[in-house]
Amino acid sequence: RLLFEWAVLARNGSYRGIQLGIWEGGKARYVVKMSALKGKSLRTARFAPDGCNFLYQCDGELWWSDLRGRYQRKVLNGISAFTVWHPTKYALRLLREAKDAESELNALIDAVPWGNEVRKVGFTNAHLQRVRHAIANRIVHLVNAIEGKPLRMPKRRRLKLRISLLPPTSALAKPVPTIVIPRVDTPPSIDGKLDDACWRVAGIASQFREHLTGEPMPREIQTYALAGFDMQALYVAFVCAERDIARVRAPRTGRDPHGIWIDDSVELFVAHPHERSRYAHFIVNAAGALYDEVGQDVSWNANVRVATNRKSVALPRALVDLRGRAWCVEMAIPWRELPFKFSPRNDGASLLINFCRNHNTGANEVAHSAWSATFGWFHNPDRFGIAILQRGDISVQLVEVPRLWGRQNLTVQLINCVAQRKVVKVSAYVKSARASSWRRHISVPLESRGHSTVRIPLTLSDVGDVVIILRVKSDDVVSEIPIATRIPQPIEATAPVVFAKDGVARIGWQI
Repeated sequence: RLLFEWAVLARNGSYRGIQLGIWEGGKARYVVKMSALKGKSLRTARFAPDGCNFLYQCDGELWWSDLRGRYQRKVLNGISAFTVWHPTKYALRLLREAKDAESELNALIDAVPWGNEVRKVGFTNAHLQRVRHAIANRIVHLVNAIEGKPLRMPKRRRLKLRISLLPPTSALAKPVPTIVIPRVDTPPSIDGKLDDACWRVAGIASQFREHLTGEPMPREIQTYALAGFDMQALYVAFVCAERDIARVRAPRTGRDPHGIWIDDSVELFVAHPHERSRYAHFIVNAAGALYDEVGQDVSWNANVRVATNRKSVALPRALVDLRGRAWCVEMAIPWRELPFKFSPRNDGASLLINFCRNHNTGANEVAHSAWSATFGWFHNPDRFGIAILQRGDISVQLVEVPRLWGRQNLTVQLINCVAQRKVVKVSAYVKSARASSWRRHISVPLESRGHSTVRIPLTLSDVGDVVIILRVKSDDVVSEIPIATRIPQPIEATAPVVFAKDGVARIGWQI
């Protein structure tokens, strides 16, 4: 804080003027000469900071000036220190207290998850009680200031701060995930058992996240979505891990039951990339009840098939360890039933899609998660993930997209869908307006019905929205799959700087 002082300049008893000095750390930062007061007799001279202005009283007159004394004018004539100066000082104090209260309340509004119904961000009743005390103390402080009572000065306390430099975590900075959906030779039987061959080569959407914070869900209640397609329909399955299958709650039945989203249920959103607002929305609870709508128009009904299973489930190889600890949903959605025109015939055709889950087993155990975190409720088409339809003998099942700038790796899992050995060449490059990045081709041998995980080196030199092209070549069939992501601005080290910690100086970097 700046300290304000005043001084009387006098020589041989004659009055010369007043200087106001602003002191900081024992050094004068500004010296303002109040020449307008020259020649006046000085009885009392006081001043108070009001933003960048000084308010001071001299010889019964109230004056104000800025830091450099450029604006000096008399406020009132013939005043006394008790009739004007003290009320003015009192008003300035109230203004300062009101601003402090506003800043504290704004900080609480930003810090407290007021809409947290999920109880997954670590905000407990103890934290809420501390918020109540802070607001109550601020109210008491303001009342004392209004009544002119002495105020408790804030205590000084030494704090130790630990600063971590992390990528941006806001909704705008979080890239949406991508899933590659392969074409299947034989459609699944919609019975909820997941024992069809098509699910062994289906694309997998894994790592569901808490829908408000984007944090990964606990493995005990993780969710996995499987997807495949043919020329007639889109096939989707959900595998919902559960601590105790007997506690799964789904009392609602029938078609379009209100409140189905409160049950243990899954939700599927499908939209056209060029018509985001007209998306299809399906909810299926663990009892098999179906709720469907276009956007939020529940009058729309689609001819889709669904089935659920809480007992014996034949899971794909990647999810086999969840057997006996998961309930499943199986869906078939004909292309003609979607509320927009879409053709799956073009290799590389894409959709916007999101897989979501409502977990509610009672006893305050509630969680809402999504494959692509929406940072709000699920109806947010701007946060839907990207689904790319792929045809051919080689299926891209999992894609882990790099999130940071510089030398990274694109990780993909390849599956051979035919009963003969294949050698697949994969590469990846960044589609850029400046130039395409260097491509490195990797040959991957795949046995009959085999699978392999490949890490493809990639240099990301752009920031912001980036499109990575994954190229998969098998025999003479070439698939180019665009994968969108967002790369945050990297942190740059510009100059060395000395940090003092526990009495020891260390060399760091200014960033």
